[in-house]
Amino acid sequence: MKLLSNAVEPNAGIIGDIYHGLGYIYLEEKEYDLAKEYLIKAEEIAENSDYIGLKTNVYKTLSDYYKEINNHEKSSLYKDKYIEVFKFYEQDKKAAIEDFVKFLKEENQNLFNKHNILLGLSITLVILIVILIIVYNKKKKRDLQRFNEVLSELKQKIALREEQINNLIQEKEVVQDLENKDSKNKGLQISKETEIKIIEGLREFEQSNTFLQSSFSLANLASLLGTNTKYLTYVLNKYYQKDFNTFINELRIDYIIQKLQTDKEYRNYKLSYLAAECGFSSHSKFSSIFKSVTGYSPSTFIEYLEKQSLTSVK
Repeated sequence: MKLLSNAVEPNAGIIGDIYHGLGYIYLEEKEYDLAKEYLIKAEEIAENSDYIGLKTNVYKTLSDYYKEINNHEKSSLYKDKYIEVFKFYEQDKKAAIEDFVKFLKEENQNLFNKHNILLGLSITLVILIVILIIVYNKKKKRDLQRFNEVLSELKQKIALREEQINNLIQEKEVVQDLENKDSKNKGLQISKETEIKIIEGLREFEQSNTFLQSSFSLANLASLLGTNTKYLTYVLNKYYQKDFNTFINELRIDYIIQKLQTDKEYRNYKLSYLAAECGFSSHSKFSSIFKSVTGYSPSTFIEYLEKQSLTSVK
């Protein structure tokens, strides 16, 4: 970076952007000493210039840096600076563009200077593109890794639930009430045999795909299991830690995830079709619940499934 330190003043803003880009990359890599070194250099240029865009980026990244190293006081200070500068960013952005165009027109009068400017801009553009490619690839790699972790967590959640239920069924003592978590269950008495019967019925229900019916209700499920809605609600709360709607919706999402993973044709279907396929009355409700369960929208989830497939082929 020795050559950058000798840059002429008109290129100060560009150099500041490069320092900021390097500081950002090192922060992403958790190399905090190097991140701080380049961010401070970028801040010095920003403080002594009128480059509002540079100030905005530097203050935001410095706030993130100090947050990472648990210096919340400085993190808050730079966050306030960022908010203050950002207020003027939009109005100054247009003026900055006009000044830049004017600057280029003036420099075009001198062919030698024009050549130097174009050469400097070309080098800077290459450096910035390299920085952006590095950042983009690292982000995509982290996103795909996180996606694989989400798929694994979904599988582990189902397995853990089954293990917990198996352990509870094997208990010998009589099951007591639900510790008054729901006032409507106060004084509700259910025998161990009744609870086990409902749980076994729920297991069969999960395998039947009856939950794909869009109009399926709590009363329908209670009737199917040969019990009443109070007993069913009690068992769902106690053993699944869910109400009826959450229980049904998660079964539907698990079903469509399985379809998307095992049948590539499903990845080409419209959201409205996927929603109807797993029992939702609207694609907006389907998308909302899908994201609440997986952390991803359906379209993003499908995009990552495709990338996962390509990665596995390679």
